[in-house]
Amino acid sequence: MNNFDKFLIKALDKMFQTVGFEKFDKEFTEQHNDWYSQRTWSKDQSENFKKWFIAEAKKDLKFNTKMCEKTSALYLPQKTGSTLIF
Repeated sequence: MNNFDKFLIKALDKMFQTVGFEKFDKEFTEQHNDWYSQRTWSKDQSENFKKWFIAEAKKDLKFNTKMCEKTSALYLPQKTGSTLIF
């Protein structure tokens, strides 16, 4: 497994933990087509995840800040407001 794949699992674990799971659950995502809409996260949680993601991507993947910000956008909801659907 390469560094990016390892980081992807780490990021998914963090994302799932943020919304109340113990860790990333592939089986759950395969059993529920709408798994991403079964949990929500707040704007603060989304911002905290982005900060975590950028810091960890810099460390684990050796990305610069700009690349980390662009990459983090792939993992964050595009909706704005106090409650974001995950």
